[in-house]
Amino acid sequence: MMFLNRFLYRMNPLDHMQTNGNIGKIKRFEAKHRTTNAKIQAETADKAAAARKLAMYRHNQATALDMNKPHPYLMKKGITNPIGVKIYKGWLQIPAFNKQGVLTILQSIRETGFKSILKDNIFSGSAISIGGNSHNKQLPALFCEGRATGQSLHAATHLSYPKTNGLQVVIAFNSNNLSHIAQNIREHYPDHPILIGADNDTQNTVNTGVLKAKDIQTQMSQVKVVYPEFTTEDVQRLFQGNGSVPTDFHDMHLLHSLEHVMKYLRSRANSVLEYNQGNYLSINI
Repeated sequence: MMFLNRFLYRMNPLDHMQTNGNIGKIKRFEAKHRTTNAKIQAETADKAAAARKLAMYRHNQATALDMNKPHPYLMKKGITNPIGVKIYKGWLQIPAFNKQGVLTILQSIRETGFKSILKDNIFSGSAISIGGNSHNKQLPALFCEGRATGQSLHAATHLSYPKTNGLQVVIAFNSNNLSHIAQNIREHYPDHPILIGADNDTQNTVNTGVLKAKDIQTQMSQVKVVYPEFTTEDVQRLFQGNGSVPTDFHDMHLLHSLEHVMKYLRSRANSVLEYNQGNYLSINI
């Protein structure tokens, strides 16, 4: 019996105390648990604040890119006019901001394409926007994962919306963060239409890019998903060119053209972006 009690205690100490009627022990256990959680949360917040301070310092110390000496990563990606990107000790610096507009994350990219963020940075809910202005606020916000993808999507939509400087593109940096960004948008604009240009991770066992985007579409109204599809020839061409497999709209841009990307969006989005409510403008892409 003593062995059984010890076993139960190891499995769930709170259940063990309840079984034996130790109300005082239960209250002390819960108080200790709350204190421990509060301490962990305070330590996490302190570390995040320190990481945010370092990110802001590096961003302030970083310098503008010298496009006469293009960064190897930008050359590989075919990006000639990066928006909001700086350089620090040879690393590209890409900032992300929370919903209050405070710089919270600084993504660094080496010449090899290796990407990193500062330890203890809180990624959830942070993003960077390209092309947002007073003229396209009534058009859908276009979400995507990667910085290069965002650049291509913005340039492509500019072809159809030159007067508004394209659609506003919001870069989440990864698929897990897409839902947090969508929730932030919903807090301020409950009915604003969102188009997600998802990554199509067909090379992975789980197609995370498409699945995460479709989850958001299921959970929220006025959210539509479009993702690129590639032919066998496309896959072979990109792999021969830079050793990678195409997954996103930036890859489509590299393989074809901005016009091709916009035509693809138009062919897919016309069937899903059908709304005429509130003050939103009807679009035709």
